[in-house]
Amino acid sequence: GNGAVGRIVATAAAKHLTPVTLELGGKSPVYVDKSCNLKITAKRIMGTKTLNNGQTCIAPDHILVHKSVEKELCKELQSALAEFFGKDPSSSESYGRVINERHFDRLMRLMDPSTHGGTFLAGGPEFADRSRKYLPPTLVLNPRVDSPL
Repeated sequence: GNGAVGRIVATAAAKHLTPVTLELGGKSPVYVDKSCNLKITAKRIMGTKTLNNGQTCIAPDHILVHKSVEKELCKELQSALAEFFGKDPSSSESYGRVINERHFDRLMRLMDPSTHGGTFLAGGPEFADRSRKYLPPTLVLNPRVDSPL
């Protein structure tokens, strides 16, 4: 959820004096140390990130990786995506879609290279399809620290 949804739920609960606990999402970083098994790590990261198309509260949204293993991890992340969804994730029955057009449009704005300044390693806006609410699994290397992405 988010703050707007949280206010709606809290207001409805308050009318009935119903206690409520809200999970409103947030940032979920992953740190990858140089000593870990990168193949297993990449599969775990991509498996968690792509669960329900990343629309879960535990989906990792950024990876902090030791510089000495960055290139190898990027390769393993790309391999994990191909293993999970094939060469064309849009035709995979295992890869979900964005919940609605409003969120699709929001995500497309975030993927605009002018907003993040990073490099696409996989996916990207040119592979998206709004009519099907399809947003490809996307990896962006080194977005600006102040980027909304």
